[in-house]
Amino acid sequence: MHVSFSQRRPILFSVAILAIVMVIYLIAGTVTYVFKLPTLATYIIGNSILAVVAVLLLSRLHWWRESGFRLPSRPHFLWLFIIPCLPVFSNAFSGIGYPGLAQLLLFFALALVVGFVEEAYFRGMILHALAPRGPWQAVIVSSILFGIGHLFNLAGGASLEATLFQIVYALAIGLMYAALRLRTQTLLPLILLHGLTDFFGFLAQNSAVEANNLSVLSVVIIVGEIVIYTVYCIILMRQVKPQPLRTNTRQRSIPPL
Repeated sequence: MHVSFSQRRPILFSVAILAIVMVIYLIAGTVTYVFKLPTLATYIIGNSILAVVAVLLLSRLHWWRESGFRLPSRPHFLWLFIIPCLPVFSNAFSGIGYPGLAQLLLFFALALVVGFVEEAYFRGMILHALAPRGPWQAVIVSSILFGIGHLFNLAGGASLEATLFQIVYALAIGLMYAALRLRTQTLLPLILLHGLTDFFGFLAQNSAVEANNLSVLSVVIIVGEIVIYTVYCIILMRQVKPQPLRTNTRQRSIPPL
C-alpha cells in the first residue's frame, strides 16, 4: 500500500505548506517593492497566487472533502459558529471608514480570497495532515504555524509589539477555528467568517489588534478575546473523538461547494 509523504511526515508536510505560503508572500512583497506598488498589492498578488496553488494542491491530493469543503455533518452544528462571530464584530466596531464603492468591492473580494487561502492551508490541508497524530496535536501545531505566518506583518511596517500581539491573537483564533473544523467537519463557515473579519479589518480606521500604538484598553480587549477563544477551543475539543480523520488519497475529489 502506497503511503504518501503527508502520511509519513505530517509535521514536515505542514512546515512545507507554511514555507510555500511565506515564500509566495515574500515574492509578492518583492514585486510590490521593486515596482513601487501600493502596500495592498502584496496581499492581492500573494493571495491570488496562493489561491491558485491551494486549488491545485487540493485537487492533486484529492483533499477537497477531507479538508472540510463540505456541509456540516449535522445542521445544528451551525450554532457553534456564533462565538467566532466575535472577531467580526470586534473589527466592525473599531471605527470603520467608507473608502468608496470601488475600493469597498476590492476589499470584500480580497477578504474572501484571504479567508479561502488561510483556511484551505491551515485548517484544511495542514489540519487534515496532522489529524492522524491526534486531535490536540493537530489543533496546536496548525495554530502555531498560523501564528508564525503573521511574522510578515513586520515587513508591512507593523511594530514588533503589535506583531507579537497579532501572532498571539492569530494563534488563539487558530485554536478556536481548528477545534470547530474538527468538531463540525466543515470549513465553509470559517472561510466566510474569516473573510468578514478581514473585510472589516481592511475598513477599520483604528484596528485594536493591528495598531502600532496599543492603548491599555486595546490590550485588555485583545487579552479578553484571546481567553475567550482559547476556552471555547477547550470546550469544543472535549466533544472531539480521539480518532484520526480518514485519509484516502486515491478517492476521487469533489468540486468545492
